[in-house]
Amino acid sequence: MDEPPDRDDQQHQFRHRLDHEAGGQVASSLGGLYAYMYRRLMESQLSDTIDALSEVMSLAETLREGWQNLSDQQQAAPQRQFAGAVA
Repeated sequence: MDEPPDRDDQQHQFRHRLDHEAGGQVASSLGGLYAYMYRRLMESQLSDTIDALSEVMSLAETLREGWQNLSDQQQAAPQRQFAGAVA
């Protein structure tokens, strides 16, 4: 059975999958946010409290909602273009 990757490796892979060339400032900002979230998770673990964990969960939920909204907008865009072409 394969062992799960350690946290440092997961964090490294997660941050380094960002395409800084194509993503520019957005990728750079996300990289900084991901690094902050990782640090807060480590602080939560070391302090054995849930405050930092709750903060990271809230940030992750906000990111998820943002990505979902972006996906919804991209899916709706072709429908709007088609409706405009027919009208």
